[in-house]
Amino acid sequence: MVTNISRRDFLSAASTVAASIALYEAGGLGPAHAQDTFTASIVGGNFGKAQIREFITKPEFEKKNNVTISFDFAQDNIRAAKAIASCGNPVFTTVDAQGLQAVMLAEAGCLEDYDLSIVTNYADIVDVAKEPPRKGLKHFFALYALMAYGLTYNTKEIAEPKSFEDLLNPKLKGRIAIPSFDWMGPQFLYAINAALGGNDGDLSRGFQFMSDLVKKNGAIVLNNSDSAQQGFTRGEIVAMPFWNGRTNLMIRNKVPVKIVYPKGWVATGNGYLITKGNKFTREANLLVNNTLNPEFQLGIGAEFGYPPSNRKAKLPANLEDIRVPDSALDLAARLDYGAITNNMAANLARWNKDVLA
Repeated sequence: MVTNISRRDFLSAASTVAASIALYEAGGLGPAHAQDTFTASIVGGNFGKAQIREFITKPEFEKKNNVTISFDFAQDNIRAAKAIASCGNPVFTTVDAQGLQAVMLAEAGCLEDYDLSIVTNYADIVDVAKEPPRKGLKHFFALYALMAYGLTYNTKEIAEPKSFEDLLNPKLKGRIAIPSFDWMGPQFLYAINAALGGNDGDLSRGFQFMSDLVKKNGAIVLNNSDSAQQGFTRGEIVAMPFWNGRTNLMIRNKVPVKIVYPKGWVATGNGYLITKGNKFTREANLLVNNTLNPEFQLGIGAEFGYPPSNRKAKLPANLEDIRVPDSALDLAARLDYGAITNNMAANLARWNKDVLA
């Protein structure tokens, strides 16, 4: 999650899922048969290992619930493609996903609602970490780690910014950056457009803002977190929209940065989905409840710098600085991932013309 940038690639998401479904149905992504064991589809690498450790191994989930979990490790869009291709006869019991994939699966009719009589921790998850009702589903997705795309700045170079519009300050010319369209560009575009008074049907304000940042204030267009982190570390950039986890890790490494959460910051992250028609619904809900447990979420925060989504989580003193302040929660953007995906091609063309040309 922290190092795998392509997992946030909204430009390729829809086309990747479509291509993956075709490959899956042709037999290229594995056998097309329903799962007969509890199968959790999650990302690989350190982040996947951390999920298994914190949500399954430490709380002895398998032993306590008399179930054995098998794991399917893959990139987000591939996992979503498999889940959509096997919709109604699922190959997975649960799927770890981000908001975009959650909405795709909900729109396709492939998910079940959480059973709140089992997923009792859902009630304590902050609202910005829950996907609103969609396609008859009322509570089907909640984040277990609150990734935030706020405004990171160099504390030795500039005063604390109060809004994203502060990036237009001429004193910052040539020393700021924005995300490329194939990274976090679409999400930030929609978020800043709404913060400036626009709506999803008219992105003119957002496009004008992005254009002004690039053409008038010399914003560098970056396409991944590593480049941004290097820019901050070397002092080449002093402010940009960026991730709280990455910022928190830079702070641990003595880079003089801080993150703030102006109006329009983006709340995102990962959560577990329950597939429609799976054979282990009760166990799936119990596992989801573990992911939303405030104590279990702390291990993710300690390792990756992303705060828990459960408001009852008690961060130790050495992690208190990773918390998203309560005062910032109402300032978060409410993104409609369906609208973002449906208008991706047109917005890319406009981005290339209005922002980059």
